Amino acid sequence: HIKNEMKINDGFSGLALEGLVTEMMALVLRSNDRLNEKKIPERLKYIVDYINSSNDFDFSLAHLAGLINVHPIHLHKSFKKYLNTTIGEYLRQRKIDAACKELSETNKSFSEIAFNYSFSDQAHFNKLIKKYTRLTPSQYRFLYKKPS
Repeated sequence: HIKNEMKINDGFSGLALEGLVTEMMALVLRSNDRLNEKKIPERLKYIVDYINSSNDFDFSLAHLAGLINVHPIHLHKSFKKYLNTTIGEYLRQRKIDAACKELSETNKSFSEIAFNYSFSDQAHFNKLIKKYTRLTPSQYRFLYKKPS
């Protein structure tokens, strides 16, 4: 649907795109609520809080497992079971979220944002932003740029 709206690009496209993105966010939030219905072990909550409270996106599985005194494979399996994603994917999503925040809140160049978040290059950054948001960095900034 987003792709079709981008092609139409009439006076209502902005509103339609905003509605589609809002709908996507509602689906994500609902899925997070369903995840919370599963009783997530306290040790796993600790790891999620630890990751979320850090500005770092480069943790080793062994380091995280050591924080709660479990084997890395056990942590990996538990994370996947309770959060329906791997730790690597979770960290990647956090990195994308942080980069998108910069896209909407700053005028930094795409290459500068890519560098700040340790993407291998701007093309890799563009590809991942498009994969996760279904928008190019330019489209994302255009739709979500906060007035300065």
